[in-house]
Amino acid sequence: MFRVASHCAPCLAFRQPSRCDFKAQGKEQLVTVAEDEDDPGWRFSYRGFTLDSFQKELMKFWNIPEAHLDIKYDKDFPGRTKVHLPKEKTLGALKM
Repeated sequence: MFRVASHCAPCLAFRQPSRCDFKAQGKEQLVTVAEDEDDPGWRFSYRGFTLDSFQKELMKFWNIPEAHLDIKYDKDFPGRTKVHLPKEKTLGALKM
């Protein structure tokens, strides 16, 4: 079971430059990417996602079987909340 904890819902939702963590098994998963670099997690960075769709999209991106991913947020936002990753940040390959 992979446990993903997001401690950045406010900065995701409002693009504020506040502290932002996105961890799986205690390891930070957000990586810095320059504007001219390839972005492996482009679907999360540019297109955005809703909290309801995030688990399914993340399982597909990281190739994790269903029921092996548990996502927890530190704030209680409605599932329809549309979010984007902070500028110059993206998700890369799963680090364990």
